[in-house]
Amino acid sequence: MGCNTKLTAAIRLSISVAGVLLQITFYAVMANTLVSFSPLAFFAAQVFGFVVSVYILSKTEDHTYAAAWIIPVLLLPVLGALIYFSWGRVNTGRSQLAVLRRIAEAYSSYSVQSEETMKDFEERYPEYSRISRYLSLNGFPLVRAGEYEYYPLGENYFASLIEELEKAERFIFLEYFIIADGKIWRKVHEILKRKASDGVDVRVLYDDGGSLFTVNSGFRKELEKEGIQVRIFNPMHRSIKHFRLNYRDHRKIAIIDGRIGYTGGINIGDEYANIVEKHGHWKDTAIGIRGPAVGCMTLMFLQMWDYCSGTTTLNPGQYLDAGKTSDCSGCTGFVQFLTDCPSNNPKNPAEVTYLQIIGLARKYVYITTPYLIIDDLMSTALCSAAQSGVDVRIITPGIPDKWYVHATTRAFYGRLLRQGVRIFEYTPGFIHSKMIVSDDTNALIGSVNMDFRSFYLHEECAIWLCGFSAVDAIKNDIMRSISVSKEIRWESWSKRPVIYKIVQSLLRLFAPLM
Repeated sequence: MGCNTKLTAAIRLSISVAGVLLQITFYAVMANTLVSFSPLAFFAAQVFGFVVSVYILSKTEDHTYAAAWIIPVLLLPVLGALIYFSWGRVNTGRSQLAVLRRIAEAYSSYSVQSEETMKDFEERYPEYSRISRYLSLNGFPLVRAGEYEYYPLGENYFASLIEELEKAERFIFLEYFIIADGKIWRKVHEILKRKASDGVDVRVLYDDGGSLFTVNSGFRKELEKEGIQVRIFNPMHRSIKHFRLNYRDHRKIAIIDGRIGYTGGINIGDEYANIVEKHGHWKDTAIGIRGPAVGCMTLMFLQMWDYCSGTTTLNPGQYLDAGKTSDCSGCTGFVQFLTDCPSNNPKNPAEVTYLQIIGLARKYVYITTPYLIIDDLMSTALCSAAQSGVDVRIITPGIPDKWYVHATTRAFYGRLLRQGVRIFEYTPGFIHSKMIVSDDTNALIGSVNMDFRSFYLHEECAIWLCGFSAVDAIKNDIMRSISVSKEIRWESWSKRPVIYKIVQSLLRLFAPLM
């Protein structure tokens, strides 16, 4: 792929950006003409900006995100408002929302909650019934946990994935934010090509923005010629009018024959397995799970596939047999696979699950996240837990992937450190895992970062685990990561140079737009 891929990606991105800039230029000329026309027009523009600001505040659940847009709208009323209405709205458009609801309705009969399972759970873990009921009522059924494998590094994950791909007999479903050429993809691709030729139903879904610079323009056609079905989420060239750069499919899902399903923070790329060094040692995690949860993952994949295809899968039940027939009668643990997307707003299942785990913690809450760009509600929850005697620890990267995002992450340290939250930076390199674990009982692992993009703008997924040994595996891995991390102290953080404080304050102001 190499230089040709980068050149093609740059051209595609340039076309999209050029279209956006043309619209901005048009809006700017309109705004300048209106304002210079007369003092009355200038006054009307200011009133218009105020009205739009009130509208943004009323339509946006998170006031921090609203404020980041209100500032440019008040400074440049007409231009700011037009840009906001073109690209700043969080909620899914009406037509998209109608499609998503139609697809969800088509699959609703396959996502029925077993009251027997819920009753058993509530008898065993009554303190966590708030989480289980909340997720269940939002369409994510609680199921019994089957066998699992936890992968503390990308190297472990890909070894298992490749082994399971070789065993595929019926279908392979892959969904990733990034697919990048390299040793890992070439191994995976060779298996997919061979399995497709053997009649296995092979499907690959990837995000156009995430993979813009990592696959070439002929990538899709090449796979389709080999019998592999391909869908692309939110192609960047499709409609400049509805151009949503931040609306991305950030999910990571792999499902093989309905026997095993994978999720976590790992994309397909050599850096995720430390084959190539990128930002130091790349620390990432994933989980492979068997049993009924695989059926839940399969349903979510098929719904996204249908959304990108514009069609409805016939008889999705044919892909769920393996999960339904798995014997979990002796299982003591429970899991819920959840997804999050702008069409869920203002429900935000991922953020609410984080908040509930933090709020229910009695002993400890440990979190790993590559980005810590949070709203006041999340910050308050973390601080309240720490002030209540809960051991709250967060691990962020020691070597960042983007300097400005890392600088913004550090800007959020202050309040947390002052109120007793302990923050560690992963010294060996970049920690990309997205996990939260609490009280040796429950944990969440998936694609969800602790930032505005994941909580409000992206398609995300995660799996909540309660009452079985996977929780211990996650906790132990986080403790190992803490042991090689540097703790950030309030005393040293507060003495950073003045220029850093100024830059971080500005970055934090517009953090929701990053």
